[in-house]
Amino acid sequence: MGTEPSRDVAYSVLRFLDPEQQRAVLTQLERRTIRQGETLFQAGDPANFMALVARGALELTASTLLYDKRIIVAEIGRGSMVGEEFLVTPENGRYQYTAVAKMDTEVLVLTSDIMKEVELRYRELETGLLKGICRIILLRYHRATDRIAEIFS
Repeated sequence: MGTEPSRDVAYSVLRFLDPEQQRAVLTQLERRTIRQGETLFQAGDPANFMALVARGALELTASTLLYDKRIIVAEIGRGSMVGEEFLVTPENGRYQYTAVAKMDTEVLVLTSDIMKEVELRYRELETGLLKGICRIILLRYHRATDRIAEIFS
């Protein structure tokens, strides 16, 4: 466990943490590689981790009620995160989307064990992470609204 943080990647979810807190989080995360076409998590799976994209990209998809089709909700690139349900509903949360690697992708994984360990040292950490998550969710919501408006215009 633990990884040396990439110095050339700015993780948007960590923007409200000071550099020391960012390092404390990043050095504890588990690095995983997901090959192109592989699934990081599926909609409905228990939300038991959050991941930061260090390299590559993920495609988030959702099933529709109409014609049993899948739609692309978002493309998540380097520096962003997926699996925010993990922090918002840690006990019984479920992933809302399916995350599939668009190319070979490297992610840094934050689990509840890692979160607890880091929070013991930095009490204000969770507030900073939640602010970052709220910001990302709002940006994604606005983009999705714009995409829906384009479809119906």
